[in-house]
Amino acid sequence: MLERADRLKVISRVKAIVVKHHFNIGNIDYADWSRAVDEQSPTLLTADDNTFDKGVRNLLCQLKSSHTNFYHSDTNPTVPQHVVSATLRSVPRIGAPQWMFVDVFEDGPAARAGVRPGHFLINVNGTPAIPPDFPSFRFGQEHQVTIELPDQKETRSMVLRVPPRRAKGRRPPLLEPKSPSYRMLRNTGILKIPFFSGAFGIRFSRLLDASVESLKAQGCDRLIIDLRGCLGGSLGFARLVSYLCPDRIPIGYDVTRKRLQRGYNVAQFPRVPMPSSKLGLLFCLARFSVQDKSLVLLTQDLGKQPFHGRVVVLVKG
Repeated sequence: MLERADRLKVISRVKAIVVKHHFNIGNIDYADWSRAVDEQSPTLLTADDNTFDKGVRNLLCQLKSSHTNFYHSDTNPTVPQHVVSATLRSVPRIGAPQWMFVDVFEDGPAARAGVRPGHFLINVNGTPAIPPDFPSFRFGQEHQVTIELPDQKETRSMVLRVPPRRAKGRRPPLLEPKSPSYRMLRNTGILKIPFFSGAFGIRFSRLLDASVESLKAQGCDRLIIDLRGCLGGSLGFARLVSYLCPDRIPIGYDVTRKRLQRGYNVAQFPRVPMPSSKLGLLFCLARFSVQDKSLVLLTQDLGKQPFHGRVVVLVKG
């Protein structure tokens, strides 16, 4: 358990980092937020470690921005999609909520164990899995789980073997799912993307190119892109979007914290196509190392594709 003095240092450090580095897209008054932190600090200083963690996370949620979280250095998260490559959804069943597997990523620990979408999770290592608390899955361990098949009373026991975490400095810790994966259904290609891998998307772009070329070689003239349960990731999404239009068009913009603070006009930002090679990436990084990095991102002008006009994108509602 953290000592009171250590917790006070953590809270002070969190406040300092937020004020110095946070992108204030939610128009938050930092003075009000800091007062809220100070008001809750006495309770957080005496709470157990789990309550302390949740309290700090709740304060960070008040900043109304994504990619903002709080972790211990030894955190081993229990978010299933990060550890066993499967998402869970709480659904009402027999008068009580129950966890149901929704997205099960190909070649992940859950899929290899035999878990399929629609299976209900009964317990993990003998502990009942009851929403809203996620079941505890940990890297480098085996987990005995009991699942129930949909619309049946039959239960099955399975062993989920989770490999050790590779990139230990990564936050959040993540077991990368296989991405992309694809298959053909008659003349329709089905492209599943659970994660955009790689720091800048170059590696993912190569894998995506190979997948699309294989689909086209099999006569694909219709395309279903399945993004349900996607964990996000790198700029590889720009390569995917580039396959959806023949020309070079804007798909979004990025603004630095300094430019955000002093005001900006997107029309004045440089328009930059997503680099398609390491050489192009290095050139782009060199260019923006000496100037403000705010920019408009463009697609890559990949030309007409046989599935244009017949594309469906699946996302979670």
